[in-house]
Amino acid sequence: MAYPDWLMQYKEKGIYFQKKDEDTYRVIRAHSERVEGRKHPRLVIDEYIGTATREGGLVPYMPKVKGEVVVRRWGMYHLVHERLRPTRLGDGLCQGYLLYAYGTAGREAWEADWAGEAGEWRQVGRPEAERVARGLESSLRSALGPLYGQLLALAPFVYKVRVNGRWIVVSAPGWAELLQEVR
Repeated sequence: MAYPDWLMQYKEKGIYFQKKDEDTYRVIRAHSERVEGRKHPRLVIDEYIGTATREGGLVPYMPKVKGEVVVRRWGMYHLVHERLRPTRLGDGLCQGYLLYAYGTAGREAWEADWAGEAGEWRQVGRPEAERVARGLESSLRSALGPLYGQLLALAPFVYKVRVNGRWIVVSAPGWAELLQEVR
């Protein structure tokens, strides 16, 4: 089926159109799957993006929020746990990370951070937490190089948010670009 030129500006890989009426199209993200015993693949809709019209352009679909919305700080967690992958620090990692990231090693900080979703709370003494915090700072400075200060400044503005049962990352402008430079 040939689509009108005004509609083709929304076409990307994995984006499909379904004609609703003469000048209205549903815009969806989808993929195809082979079904055993059938001649042709089946189109599976992954996401309803919105409705496109000639006059109104693309009107994004705004889903209703159902259930609880959960917000967790994620920027520092990502830098420490997913960039450094510190496994040798043992039980002191939990509180050492919190002390380094937020200046406090309490359970409340742990519950507000992605660490509360990803790991188990472990109580250690303050000297052990301080030792681990110093080690994390040194390792992160080395790993991030000259971008350390910029990434550390943006990290408090990066969150994971659970909406409608899915976790999404919400980040400060420039965060993703700086992370790409580090790789």
